[in-house]
Amino acid sequence: MATPDVNVLAEIREICMDFTSPLEIFREAIQNSYDANAKRIWIAVEEQEIEGSKRVNITIEDDGDGIYKDKIHCFFDLGHSTKSDPKTGKKLSDTVGYKGHGTKIFYNSEGIILDTWYDSKYVKVEMNNPRAKLFSGEIPKYTDPTEVSKEDKNYLPKTHGEHGTRITIIGYQPNVTNPTAHLSHVTIKDHIQWFTRHGSVEPIL
Repeated sequence: MATPDVNVLAEIREICMDFTSPLEIFREAIQNSYDANAKRIWIAVEEQEIEGSKRVNITIEDDGDGIYKDKIHCFFDLGHSTKSDPKTGKKLSDTVGYKGHGTKIFYNSEGIILDTWYDSKYVKVEMNNPRAKLFSGEIPKYTDPTEVSKEDKNYLPKTHGEHGTRITIIGYQPNVTNPTAHLSHVTIKDHIQWFTRHGSVEPIL
């Protein structure tokens, strides 16, 4: 008997292309923050000019539980999740995201930096040029989780709490023209209020 095979490169690339609006970044990130029991979320979008060209950098940080070192692969992998049973694929708790698809929207970028802290540990993981590699026929790789010293002043999180996660998306390249038009303060705020878990009325029903 034969076992069905999966073209991982093609699947990740197709999922990346399925995300057509850069605003979907905030939906996915906020959903993950809520699933991690975050009480506060910080969002920053900046336009950076490098050698005459502009790129968009996005940072989302929360004071959630953090991502344990042995679970970080779930953030980057396809189909793996800390929120589902690895055998059945069913959700383990009352969470929204559990399929491991949403974070693939972050792959539409020049780089991803994942910082997470918990139990007095600070861990950093990086992925370079995921979009370019996907479209050149290569599966992007990420660095091994590296513990960062608390004394590293470049690392200080906004939360200054005992746990949390920060995602930095460098040079986001959405599947639309003129991405900055979609990323104004007013547009982002409106999207968060109407189309993300943060604006959901479910908690009061």
